[in-house]
Amino acid sequence: MGWVRADGAGTPQRLTQSADPQFPGSFTPDGRRLMYSEIQTTGWDLLTIPIDIGSYGLRAGKPEVLLNSRFNERHGGFSPDGKWIAYFSDESGPYEVYVRSFADRGKTWQISSGGGWFPTWARGTKQLLFHNTDRRLMAVDYTVTGDRFVASKPRFWMDSPVTVDNVGTP
Repeated sequence: MGWVRADGAGTPQRLTQSADPQFPGSFTPDGRRLMYSEIQTTGWDLLTIPIDIGSYGLRAGKPEVLLNSRFNERHGGFSPDGKWIAYFSDESGPYEVYVRSFADRGKTWQISSGGGWFPTWARGTKQLLFHNTDRRLMAVDYTVTGDRFVASKPRFWMDSPVTVDNVGTP
């Protein structure tokens, strides 16, 4: 996995060294940690890596396992405040969207039902968006009370299927 300047100047630079497929998820709000998915011996897992930002660009520290189980955990993203992570997993059978605290990695809340993937935190709102199995964009309003994540029932955010080429099945 690597990086390149947004203006196209310079050459692409490696952040990690792995022979296994890796896909970036998101940065913490301060840009100092990157969450990504990687195939490991147990399947897809979520890892984070500290990022140092300087005049030289980006440098990565040592990767740390965030979620590693006998299930596939994929496409993780940090909430706008950096306190929560959303991802999709097949821990209950079909892929579903889950949320858990980034800090304590304890309780997990299942957000979707009947299938869900590619969760994305909506900036400036208290909404989590994801795709259902019909490729429709779903929205969930949420609140946080102490260490509890409280999500509303998923509803259509957009009723027609998403036809963007890079939104496929997991």
